[in-house]
Amino acid sequence: MLSLQNDVSNARFAAWSGRGDEVSRLPETPLNPSTIMNTPSRKDNFRGAWIIASLAAFAPAVAQTTPPEAETPPPADEVVMLSPFSVTTDSDKGYRATNSISGSRLNTAIKDIPMPIEVITEEFMQDVGAKNLRDSLKYSAGIILKSQNDAGQGTTFVNAGGVHNTEGATANKSQTTVKLRGFITDSVLRDGFRRQHSTDSANIGRIEVVRGPAALLYGIGNFGGIVNYLPKRPLDENRQEVIAGVGTHGYVRGAFDVNQTFADVPELGFRLSGAAESKGDHTELFENEHYFVSPVVTYRSANGTVATLDVEYGEDRREGLGFQSVRARADVPADQQDRLERAGFLDFAGKDRRTFRWSGPDTFLDTKAYNVLAKIEQRLADNLYFNIGYNKSMARFKGLDVGGALQVGVGPASQRGTVVVAPLTPDDAAFSSGQIDNVTFQYNWTDFNEKINREQVRAELNYAFDTFANSRWFGMKHSLLLGFSEEYSDKKIRTDRTRPGTNNFKNPADSSYLRFGTQGDGSPDVPMARIADERNQAWNQGSYAVYQGTWLDERMTLVAGLRRDRNDNRVARIDAINPAASSDIARDAQTKNTSQIGVSFKVSREISVFALQAEGIVPNFDGLRDGNGRPIDATVAKSQEIGLKVDLLNGRLSGTISRFKIERSGTPYF
Repeated sequence: MLSLQNDVSNARFAAWSGRGDEVSRLPETPLNPSTIMNTPSRKDNFRGAWIIASLAAFAPAVAQTTPPEAETPPPADEVVMLSPFSVTTDSDKGYRATNSISGSRLNTAIKDIPMPIEVITEEFMQDVGAKNLRDSLKYSAGIILKSQNDAGQGTTFVNAGGVHNTEGATANKSQTTVKLRGFITDSVLRDGFRRQHSTDSANIGRIEVVRGPAALLYGIGNFGGIVNYLPKRPLDENRQEVIAGVGTHGYVRGAFDVNQTFADVPELGFRLSGAAESKGDHTELFENEHYFVSPVVTYRSANGTVATLDVEYGEDRREGLGFQSVRARADVPADQQDRLERAGFLDFAGKDRRTFRWSGPDTFLDTKAYNVLAKIEQRLADNLYFNIGYNKSMARFKGLDVGGALQVGVGPASQRGTVVVAPLTPDDAAFSSGQIDNVTFQYNWTDFNEKINREQVRAELNYAFDTFANSRWFGMKHSLLLGFSEEYSDKKIRTDRTRPGTNNFKNPADSSYLRFGTQGDGSPDVPMARIADERNQAWNQGSYAVYQGTWLDERMTLVAGLRRDRNDNRVARIDAINPAASSDIARDAQTKNTSQIGVSFKVSREISVFALQAEGIVPNFDGLRDGNGRPIDATVAKSQEIGLKVDLLNGRLSGTISRFKIERSGTPYF
């Protein structure tokens, strides 16, 4: 299939190579020999997208030269056993999905699960033109993709441009951060395993959103909920698809999806998907180049074994992604920039605030990531199944960012001007506004390199049985799930920054771009220095038991479970400016017990009610510290929720209405 799309995104399908080498870099500064850091070398060239484009062009040829093999129907007496750990997209019709795997780790009808679950189907993603996970979530109730930056402490912010970035906390470089039920979450899962780097819709089969604390099964359930997407799996038929799109702002995209069966080895399945994309947006200077490829191999034996090897690799480069303008307030100390959020933005004569990007063309973010999943599902006996999986992922981020704030009475006199201050919202009567003289923009550059390695293993055993099977009203179906999960995260961060105690300056009336290496008056930037090397290590071990049963002619469904987590943390920091401030702290292991119980009752075929009490735990995988520099413990939340699910007009109108209360404890104060 070949389709041409008009996309409002932007892009430039020029040479597939980064321009990072145009930005000078500091030599690696020798550190203390006892350092535990291994800082990756710089390698910014954007390679390989031409391979993806070539494969996409080759897909139609595959369709012509490899005719589909005739399928051999199974013997009449052969019974196909479906694993309870898998949910396929085969039963998805249009935008409607009937079953989910994310709520209880078992393939269960959505309307029977006593919790709010939403499924976004592949057809919906195609119809709305979603190119990645965040695009797919645009129409989900309660999910915010652009939020005020409320995640900063002092001058530390999670996104490019800091407090001046209007996308806020959800502009995290991993591209998996959203706000769900008011909580910032990056608890994105891929087939139940943690995933924290950019995605592409080329291999997403469906997305499942579970709202509310849901750590019982995954151990990382953010308090607002989790997003679990299921990648595409091999099909039982040969199929080839190519999609090409062009659009505004130079948007160009090519994607392909090839599924291959093997007549000589019918148990084997293979699927290859990928995409290459180049775009800009409505703002000046922004450019984004991205490519992605994902091969998947499965083997299904006659004895009930399903083995899967699933690999992903992708690169993403974004240039010109710093702030567009800066907050116009100029009376806030530089170390309290989070107070600027009530201030409106600085206007420049002859410039359109909607498109102008004062931070210039030198800021960039370069990402490389891979994910490898190997898992086996095995039927041990009638109604007894075992599932084990190992997932390894790596994400590497390199970038150059600029940040700062307007200040009064500092810097060279030639770099001072007048600004007009107004509140961000007109109804903020408490905000002091007006004209401020003698103002300069004081700023510094940050060059960072961050690498995250994660490993996770999960094993589960499920047994299903019935009692009083011959009784309509007293017959019960039971399912018991026992599981164990262990996850290790190793994050290394290298940071170079404008030397502490020094700053660069620019006149706020000068609308020319900020440039790395040159201040506003043409003089060289003040020197940069190695600030720190950091390493954050975290472990999580979780054991859980879940019971799921249906009673009263399958009108009532009960889901209940217990989980016990053990969390360890180690944080190390080599302070290159003040070696005496270096530290290496390992926290004693902490254990947490959480529980969940929910019940759903079918009032009719179309309407059901549910009640849920759940707890959630968020391990400290980010190396967060308390005021004494020690890694914090996992935080916990409790939730109570009641709701109504409707499935009307033969599935054409479905939805959930609920009322909930979430209480969080263990949150550190800074």
